[in-house]
Amino acid sequence: MLSRILLLVGIAALGFDTLDANAASGDTIIKVSYQTKTYRTRPHPGPGGALNSFEFVLHRNGTVNEKYSMEGANPLSKESNRELGRSSRVSLRVVSDIEIERIVDDETSTHRIRITLTGKSCVAEVSGELKPGQTEYRGWTSKYGQEAFFSRVEYHDIRCSIQ
Repeated sequence: MLSRILLLVGIAALGFDTLDANAASGDTIIKVSYQTKTYRTRPHPGPGGALNSFEFVLHRNGTVNEKYSMEGANPLSKESNRELGRSSRVSLRVVSDIEIERIVDDETSTHRIRITLTGKSCVAEVSGELKPGQTEYRGWTSKYGQEAFFSRVEYHDIRCSIQ
């Protein structure tokens, strides 16, 4: 299935000349961004939100270079390399011939980004679910630049593109 996904996104990317610094010819870049709307319960209770952006560079050998950023007063930026299908706290897996999914298995919740290829474009679904017995999501507050807990996390303005 991985080869089918790489073939589909490779075909979809024909006509795009832009390559990221981490991408080589034949690699595919998928970008996903979304806005969160949150209610922070601690510290500093109150509403919040941030723009979150991911860039996935899918290499033909099954590895993925992942860049993540969160905008705000105290922005957050991370970069990592992963293998499709390899399980860990953060994993990327092939769901079907046209879908891949990023899963973060946190202490309090599970966060998912499911990317579906649709011709020369893609659609992303973003969701978060509390684990049984949990009442708060644990995450980062870019407003205060620290870990925080949230009673509500909503995802809006979800965008996906293939380059």
